[in-house]
Amino acid sequence: MPYTVAMPWPPPPPYSSIHPANEQTPLTGRSKTRPLGVLYGCIAAIAVALFIAQNFGLVRCPLNDVPAPQKAELRRQWRLEQDAHRVQSGTWARERKGHADELRLWARERDAHRAEHDQWVREREEEERAWREKQEAERREEERQRQEARETFDQEREVWRKQREEEQRHRLEVVRRSEGVYWTEPHGDSHCHSYGTRTYYAHLKDIPDDLNWREVCDNMPPVSIHGREINKPDKCERNGNDEVVGAWYIDYDEPNCRPYWETMYDKGCTPGMTGFQRFEARLDGIGKGDDWGMMCATTPATIHGLHFDRPSSCENRGTWSGMVGIWDYPNRKCR
Repeated sequence: MPYTVAMPWPPPPPYSSIHPANEQTPLTGRSKTRPLGVLYGCIAAIAVALFIAQNFGLVRCPLNDVPAPQKAELRRQWRLEQDAHRVQSGTWARERKGHADELRLWARERDAHRAEHDQWVREREEEERAWREKQEAERREEERQRQEARETFDQEREVWRKQREEEQRHRLEVVRRSEGVYWTEPHGDSHCHSYGTRTYYAHLKDIPDDLNWREVCDNMPPVSIHGREINKPDKCERNGNDEVVGAWYIDYDEPNCRPYWETMYDKGCTPGMTGFQRFEARLDGIGKGDDWGMMCATTPATIHGLHFDRPSSCENRGTWSGMVGIWDYPNRKCR
């Protein structure tokens, strides 16, 4: 009979009566993982439900004293702010894109401006080079022209020198051969030539037949008239008797050739001329046989301090009125 010992606890159940053994079965006995998982799942579900309820304003959070309607209003404002932020973000994105496009446009314009500036610099350099070349060509041309002018002047001066030498030799020959030629005593014309001027004449005598009488006349010694020596006559000519006559116009020491104006009459503003006043006066002191027109046209006058060498015009108004001088005197009052 086998030996049996009584145990103070009941014997363990057989292995076949419990869960089948596998690799995940703990060796220490029954698994405690399932109850804990259920517990954790319940807690998580409760937390999610509370979170959702709080977010929708159904349950008030004990840690937050903000009422549910206020939270809803805040969420609505947040959504509006989010929408506004998205709109503003879109606007900013478009502005950034526009700014980027503008920067690219500026870059292209800057490149175009730089290319244009480079082209302008090249054109300016080309123009300056062309201008310098033109200036240099003009300078060379001016220098050539000056050189030609100097050479021409030197040639002409040499020709003039030879001509003067030839003229001098010829004049000396004329003088040498005309030593017997002489002027007769000058005598004044009986009539005045013009105001303060009388013509004096003299005859040239004993001119050799083989000499030019004009050359002899021009190279004769001076004559004396009123104590002054006059070299060359104002003109030389042959008269009807084939005599060579020299004429001198003497405008000094001729008091009998100085007529004068009588009373000056104011005739008012000059007709047909703006800014002028007309004066008239009769010419007196004209010698018998003198040319009235010439004497009137050369007689000076002074009107209100303004000197006139001659009248503006002259009119012969007959025996009684005589020769009348007319002046147009400047006067701004005449309109």
